[in-house]
Amino acid sequence: MKRFLVAAALLLITAASSFADEKKTDFNGYWILNEDRSKVDEQTARFLPAEIAIIQDGNTLNISKKGNFTDDEELTLDGKETKSTVWNSERVSTASWSQDKKSLKIVTKILGGRGESTTEWIMSLKPNGDMLVAYKSSSPRGEREAQLLYANVAK
Repeated sequence: MKRFLVAAALLLITAASSFADEKKTDFNGYWILNEDRSKVDEQTARFLPAEIAIIQDGNTLNISKKGNFTDDEELTLDGKETKSTVWNSERVSTASWSQDKKSLKIVTKILGGRGESTTEWIMSLKPNGDMLVAYKSSSPRGEREAQLLYANVAK
């Protein structure tokens, strides 16, 4: 019986440490859009950032996007809503991890202005270190989808 209890305790310790060691993907870096390797139409490309700087620290994600516009946003990585203002409109964003912690989904709704719009970014890292983004948007002007590839120039 004593051996069983020791074995059970070791099993619990091992399981607990494997959960504690579960690593989330690290998106820290300075990312540049690779237009040649992205699948995006010309109309959608006008609204996408050419450069993204990401600082991921614990439960916080700071994103700075630059292109035809500049946008900075701080999100929490726990799926809770983050509210801010962009283009004189209310913005509500959520960021949440996939179950395996390998991809991050960011959903943003902009309320007001020319009507409600929603964007969704599902970010993951490729084995070579590039960031792949599955992009979707919906607004009164229509729906758009793109597959974006960003190279991390900070590595």
